[in-house]
Amino acid sequence: PFPGNVIPTARLSPQALSLLQYFPLPTIDGAEGFNYQAPLVTTTSQTLLTTRVTQALTTNDQLQGQFSYQHSTTERTNLLGFTDDYAMSGLDVSVNWTRRLGRTSMLLRRYQDTAGTNKTKPYFANRTNVSGEAGITGNDQSSVNWGPPALQFSTITGMSDAVPAFTRDGTNSSGAESTWVHGHHNLTFGGDVRRVTRHDQASSNPRGSFTFSGKATSSDLADFLLGVPATSAIAYGNENRHFRFVSWDAYVSDDWRFSPTLTLQLGARWEYEGTPTEQNGGMVNLDLAPGFTDASQVLPGQTGAQTGRTYPASLIHGDWRGLQPRVSFAWRPIPGSSFLLRGGYGVY
Repeated sequence: PFPGNVIPTARLSPQALSLLQYFPLPTIDGAEGFNYQAPLVTTTSQTLLTTRVTQALTTNDQLQGQFSYQHSTTERTNLLGFTDDYAMSGLDVSVNWTRRLGRTSMLLRRYQDTAGTNKTKPYFANRTNVSGEAGITGNDQSSVNWGPPALQFSTITGMSDAVPAFTRDGTNSSGAESTWVHGHHNLTFGGDVRRVTRHDQASSNPRGSFTFSGKATSSDLADFLLGVPATSAIAYGNENRHFRFVSWDAYVSDDWRFSPTLTLQLGARWEYEGTPTEQNGGMVNLDLAPGFTDASQVLPGQTGAQTGRTYPASLIHGDWRGLQPRVSFAWRPIPGSSFLLRGGYGVY
């Protein structure tokens, strides 16, 4: 304990004093417990554009196209007055070509390309190196990650700011579908192939985080002023990740008019979700010994030291057993009546 329950000036942490200037002064006098109030303002601007085109090429061919674009920006202010910027953009282009093959059959070919980006810009990025000026070392000092570490307290509001992040997603897909009417059967069958990419640039905790619980002095604020956190954490490193995978699906469905009072819907769908790989091999996993008695690091294409298995480029094996049966019925036991019984079963 300190004399008079006052921390000597020489014992105050210079890092804590530097960060303390970013905490605002009280705005409410004489209040028990709560002494600060401020409006939290969020401003959003959004732009949307959608265009559709339908054109008959011949008596049997029709072309449809759609173009959609959206963009939004958001400014969000937290309790400490830090205003972070968020931006989102999305693009969707699709083309469908329908061809009538005869009186009982039709072919549809489709193509779609979607792309989207999300970007987060913290308030202090490229502006003020809060951690560096406070003398905190060991965290990421690049200008895009400038800002304060995350501070958590047990009795007062903590300090935090957004983490810079950028993601770009894209999906390129094409497929075909055909319908055929034959007697009491309406058959539909088709399939698709999709190529998915994701560019991810972010660190989960580049500036580090500190938790003050009062473990040392029974006061979380006193622990902070002394520079004695209960826990600390940091995570940063390779920020650029480029993932990609390919997926397929195929399906068939029969709308069967079994009788004037009974209709059956029979079908099956098969899907394979591709396993993602990283463009530069930047993935790692653990090769575990039986019973979790030991573990060793394994990279794409390597053989695990514990199991002797050779790992694929995605580190995991895909599941080719994605078969999904579906069956349903609609039955009117009394012709002409309003009573109709429906049921079905499916695996999705």
